[in-house]
Amino acid sequence: MTSKRRIAIIDQYGEHVAAVYFQGADLRGSNLRDASLVGANLRRANLGADNLGGTTSLQGTNLAEAVLEGANMLGARIDDRTVFPAGFDPNAMGMVADSES
Repeated sequence: MTSKRRIAIIDQYGEHVAAVYFQGADLRGSNLRDASLVGANLRRANLGADNLGGTTSLQGTNLAEAVLEGANMLGARIDDRTVFPAGFDPNAMGMVADSES
């Protein structure tokens, strides 16, 4: 199976200039704390034991079918466009919902 993987490119002003596409990627153990993953495609990615907490931006991120067991998501920012795996409770993980989306 071929999977596409693109890295987010952020300029010196924090402006998002490229998309993140990690569908199906094995990212176990990655430190993504404080990363901007706005609109990223992490569908079916394995994020187990990752650090996604702090001010990580997950607004509009697709996490459908992602493996999130063991991931630290405390404080990660989400919004009503963020897609989670079935049965996942972002509130129980300490994620913070943005009121503006």
